[in-house]
Amino acid sequence: MSDDFNPQPSTGPGGGYAIGGAPPPPPPPYPVSFEFNGPEQLSRLSTFFRLVLALPLLLFMAVLGGVSGGVTSGLIVAYWLSALVRKGRPVGWIGSAIVAIMRFNFRAYTYLLLLSDKYPAFEGEWMAVLEADRPERISRRQIFFWKTLAVIPHVVCLLVLWFAVAFCEVVSWFAILFTGRFPQGLRNFVVGWLRWSVRVFAYWISLRDEFPPFSLSSEATAGSKGAARVSALGGLAAVVLVSVGIGAAYIQLSQAETKHVSYVSLQQGSGSASIEVNNVMIRLYAADDDYDFPGNLLEADRDSRLVFFQASIANFRATDINIEQDDFRVREEDGDRREPVFVSFDGASSPVTLDKGDSITVTLVFNLDSGDEPGELTYRPESSLKNAKFILD
Repeated sequence: MSDDFNPQPSTGPGGGYAIGGAPPPPPPPYPVSFEFNGPEQLSRLSTFFRLVLALPLLLFMAVLGGVSGGVTSGLIVAYWLSALVRKGRPVGWIGSAIVAIMRFNFRAYTYLLLLSDKYPAFEGEWMAVLEADRPERISRRQIFFWKTLAVIPHVVCLLVLWFAVAFCEVVSWFAILFTGRFPQGLRNFVVGWLRWSVRVFAYWISLRDEFPPFSLSSEATAGSKGAARVSALGGLAAVVLVSVGIGAAYIQLSQAETKHVSYVSLQQGSGSASIEVNNVMIRLYAADDDYDFPGNLLEADRDSRLVFFQASIANFRATDINIEQDDFRVREEDGDRREPVFVSFDGASSPVTLDKGDSITVTLVFNLDSGDEPGELTYRPESSLKNAKFILD
């Protein structure tokens, strides 16, 4: 034997020793899979009338529902509850039912997305194959809240890719009409998008606890725990940013449109400027403090007085609007807000419908404390976040 012979042990990942010098086996693909093995030749006629032919299928899918309603949402909630009650062991037949519905829905998606011209089979084997290897036990701590945060970056990616899928569908529709074939590259992309969607949905409803990969590939493996934590932090950041954005938008959209008006001038019959809120315009043109209601049919409370306002409201929207008594408020100088005790719309009682393009005269009577002056009068049109506010100086 040569003196130069100096064997070195082979090492595995991380510096460990591999048995027999063989490399470690690659990690298995994600345990929820989706494959499509449809024919290349497709029917031009079926493709041209796909939306019409798919109407019964869409109706059936609507009955099955999804996460927001229907049979599927009820099964998902039952699956979660059973896992929580049974220490992470969900009832098996509920999980099987969810997988069966997923299998049919994704078969239907291949038909709707022009990958197949055959109606999806309700059961048995078919060209679209969805498999989910479900464990006996799942993590109760991850159900819903953690996984909802973790999948938000996935959902964002899938939504962005959906625009590419839609473009592929338009191109492929014309390609099938002219050639009878769905372009292979585009088909692989659409199938990959469906596969990614299957994995994310399966993870979110807790069919698996392994974090799904950000990948279209059928060979992609589960993401690491670190990737799941980073994704959850990204989802939390997205929720915070969206919440802050919605709050800021609400504050901005709910800011009142204001006009200052002399209360004395208003009592002297000198009207105010108009305020327009969401294509509804209101203008004050008269006021009477310590008002005597005709025929004494309405009297002020003790230590109070009646205050009268007249206004005109014009509807410039494309639709009719409803006007009700509680759309109006008066704020006294001490901060108290009062609803009108009497409202009349061109002699009609509340509520009334104001047709588009029409205007109406509104009579308002408030019961206010004797020692307080009205500080502002507000009106909120139907379906509006903003008020029209008249500040009475």
